[in-house]
Amino acid sequence: MTRPARWTPPPGRVRLSATLYCSAGLSAGGVFEVHIRKNGAAYRGRTGIAPAASGSIDITCLADANGTDYFEAYAYVTTASTATAFGVATYTHFQGEQI
Repeated sequence: MTRPARWTPPPGRVRLSATLYCSAGLSAGGVFEVHIRKNGAAYRGRTGIAPAASGSIDITCLADANGTDYFEAYAYVTTASTATAFGVATYTHFQGEQI
């Protein structure tokens, strides 16, 4: 781990997942997204429509890593106020594993 939101796995196939849970501040019907980036560029993403002032979205994907590749998770929300990401690891997280 090179920093909390970045992972540089050894060479091989990996499974990556990210989950965002906003406990408040979403606009019902607004867009919220979670993305996984590889080496700073878009790799996989998922877009959802917020069901209410709170909600969650997740993504899981497979990737091939060469030993120097790094992966990060990013989120985006549209809201009329400030969205609150619930900071408990069981609700909001980024993880990777070799498979």
